[in-house]
Amino acid sequence: MAGAFSYWLAGFTLRPIQAAYNRQRQFLSDVSHELRTPLAILRTGLENELSMGQFSKVRPEIEDHLEEVDRMSRLIGDFLVLSRLDSHEGNGNGAKVVDLQAVVRETADELRDNAKRHGVSLVLTQDDGLRLPVSVPSKELLARAVANVVNNAIAYNRESGSVQISTRADGRSATVRVKDTGIGIAAEEQELVFDRFYRAEKSRTRRTGGSGLGLPIVKSIVDSLGGSVTLSSQVGQGTEVTISLPVHRTS
Repeated sequence: MAGAFSYWLAGFTLRPIQAAYNRQRQFLSDVSHELRTPLAILRTGLENELSMGQFSKVRPEIEDHLEEVDRMSRLIGDFLVLSRLDSHEGNGNGAKVVDLQAVVRETADELRDNAKRHGVSLVLTQDDGLRLPVSVPSKELLARAVANVVNNAIAYNRESGSVQISTRADGRSATVRVKDTGIGIAAEEQELVFDRFYRAEKSRTRRTGGSGLGLPIVKSIVDSLGGSVTLSSQVGQGTEVTISLPVHRTS
């Protein structure tokens, strides 16, 4: 009887906290949705100004503004992904089987231009005959996790550095490894980088437009898929992030 009462009391006490959290999450989701349209309009206007010759004298300022709009758009996208994950939207419903090999390959191809702009080489190593089936609620969610890791590896790399991406079967798991030659992360900060809004080397993160949500989103996505994500790093030598997901097996 005492145990049942304690359980009820704990639930009763936590109810207003959970309600407040749900309201906060819904508010964040609503605001993020509302901001997408004006940002898209602003971006279109700035792009039009860039294409007009009479604005050539202020082109650097317009490009700076456009970069800030893009940064805000990415931040809003991060908020929406986190809101979806926190509400468990789509988790376990309508799951589909996708090939992790193909998702990683497509994501790497999409990010090659970004790597080139940063002067970083992107190297993908895969066994063409290997297929890595994983079960996910959406292919886009998995691609987002991979893209966040690769974009981090590009952003915090050194000039003329490299990002090596590889996939392989590891027992009952499908594994993606992303290794860079970048600035690295201090040992005392490596566990903290998966906390929301935590930013290692904050001054450098601001220069790259980081929000402190990239790796936390990766962890939330991977956790929701029943997988794991690990990180190892040495300052001045680079970082390696490994995503492991359970291989889908047909009964």
